[in-house]
Amino acid sequence: MMQPLKRIIYCIKVIIKSDDKVNPMYHVTYHYLVQAVSISEPIKLDDSIYNKVSFPKTAIRYLDIVEIDEIAPEDTDYADYLSLFQSGDIQVFYSKDIVTYQLNEVHH
Repeated sequence: MMQPLKRIIYCIKVIIKSDDKVNPMYHVTYHYLVQAVSISEPIKLDDSIYNKVSFPKTAIRYLDIVEIDEIAPEDTDYADYLSLFQSGDIQVFYSKDIVTYQLNEVHH
Protein backbone atom coordinates (compact mmCIF):
# COMPACT_ATOMS: atom_id res chain seq x y z
CA MET A 1 0.00 0.00 0.00
CA MET A 2 1.43 3.35 -1.04
CA GLN A 3 1.48 5.91 1.77
CA PRO A 4 0.53 9.56 1.27
CA LEU A 5 3.39 12.02 1.61
CA LYS A 6 3.62 15.48 3.07
CA ARG A 7 5.01 18.21 0.80
CA ILE A 8 6.69 21.14 2.52
CA ILE A 9 7.54 24.31 0.64
CA TYR A 10 10.08 26.57 2.32
CA CYS A 11 11.19 30.08 1.44
CA ILE A 12 14.63 31.40 2.28
CA LYS A 13 14.74 35.17 2.00
CA VAL A 14 18.24 36.63 1.69
CA ILE A 15 18.61 40.40 2.11
CA ILE A 16 21.81 42.25 1.22
CA LYS A 17 22.00 45.96 2.03
CA SER A 18 24.08 48.24 -0.19
CA ASP A 19 26.77 50.49 1.31
CA ASP A 20 25.01 53.68 0.25
CA LYS A 21 24.30 55.57 3.48
CA VAL A 22 21.89 58.10 1.94
CA ASN A 23 19.73 55.80 -0.21
CA PRO A 24 20.55 52.26 0.78
CA MET A 25 19.27 49.64 -1.63
CA TYR A 26 18.28 46.16 -0.61
CA HIS A 27 18.94 43.26 -2.89
CA VAL A 28 16.51 40.53 -1.92
CA THR A 29 16.56 36.97 -3.19
CA TYR A 30 13.75 34.53 -2.52
CA HIS A 31 14.68 30.86 -2.78
CA TYR A 32 11.81 28.37 -2.77
CA LEU A 33 12.62 24.81 -1.76
CA VAL A 34 10.56 21.64 -1.61
CA GLN A 35 10.81 18.60 0.61
CA ALA A 36 8.72 15.44 0.79
CA VAL A 37 8.40 13.64 4.12
CA SER A 38 6.26 10.86 5.49
CA ILE A 39 2.75 11.94 6.42
CA SER A 40 3.44 11.31 10.13
CA GLU A 41 6.75 13.20 10.32
CA PRO A 42 6.63 16.34 12.47
CA ILE A 43 7.51 19.57 10.69
CA LYS A 44 10.51 21.48 11.99
CA LEU A 45 12.55 24.37 10.70
CA ASP A 46 16.18 23.33 10.59
CA ASP A 47 19.01 25.82 10.01
CA SER A 48 20.78 23.26 7.81
CA ILE A 49 18.25 24.21 5.08
CA TYR A 50 20.26 27.43 4.66
CA ASN A 51 23.12 25.30 3.29
CA LYS A 52 21.04 24.63 0.16
CA VAL A 53 21.66 28.18 -1.11
CA SER A 54 24.67 30.48 -1.10
CA PHE A 55 24.76 33.99 0.30
CA PRO A 56 27.38 36.40 1.65
CA LYS A 57 28.20 36.30 5.36
CA THR A 58 26.81 39.84 5.76
CA ALA A 59 23.36 38.90 4.45
CA ILE A 60 20.25 38.93 6.59
CA ARG A 61 18.32 35.71 6.06
CA TYR A 62 14.92 34.35 6.99
CA LEU A 63 13.48 30.88 6.71
CA ASP A 64 9.75 30.27 6.51
CA ILE A 65 7.40 27.46 5.69
CA VAL A 66 5.17 28.70 2.88
CA GLU A 67 2.91 25.71 2.40
CA ILE A 68 2.31 22.18 3.66
CA ASP A 69 0.04 19.79 1.84
CA GLU A 70 -0.63 16.12 1.35
CA ILE A 71 0.38 14.26 -1.79
CA ALA A 72 -1.86 11.22 -2.26
CA PRO A 73 -0.71 8.09 -4.14
CA GLU A 74 -3.32 8.76 -6.85
CA ASP A 75 -1.95 12.27 -7.55
CA THR A 76 -0.23 12.54 -10.93
CA ASP A 77 2.97 13.96 -9.41
CA TYR A 78 3.16 11.37 -6.61
CA ALA A 79 6.08 9.51 -8.27
CA ASP A 80 8.15 12.74 -8.34
CA TYR A 81 7.53 13.35 -4.65
CA LEU A 82 8.17 9.71 -3.78
CA SER A 83 11.55 10.00 -5.50
CA LEU A 84 12.29 13.22 -3.59
CA PHE A 85 11.19 11.56 -0.33
CA GLN A 86 13.45 8.55 -0.98
CA SER A 87 16.41 10.83 -1.72
CA GLY A 88 15.93 12.62 1.62
CA ASP A 89 16.86 15.86 -0.14
CA ILE A 90 15.45 19.37 -0.01
CA GLN A 91 15.55 20.89 -3.48
CA VAL A 92 15.53 24.48 -4.66
CA PHE A 93 12.89 24.77 -7.38
CA TYR A 94 12.64 28.53 -7.89
CA SER A 95 14.61 31.68 -7.08
CA LYS A 96 13.75 35.28 -7.78
CA ASP A 97 15.59 38.55 -7.19
CA ILE A 98 14.26 42.00 -6.47
CA VAL A 99 15.93 45.29 -5.65
CA THR A 100 14.10 47.78 -3.45
CA TYR A 101 14.72 50.98 -1.52
CA GLN A 102 12.01 50.16 0.99
CA LEU A 103 12.49 47.11 3.14
CA ASN A 104 8.81 47.15 4.09
CA GLU A 105 8.03 46.13 0.48
CA VAL A 106 9.79 42.83 1.04
CA HIS A 107 7.45 39.87 1.49
CA HIS A 108 6.81 36.46 -0.03
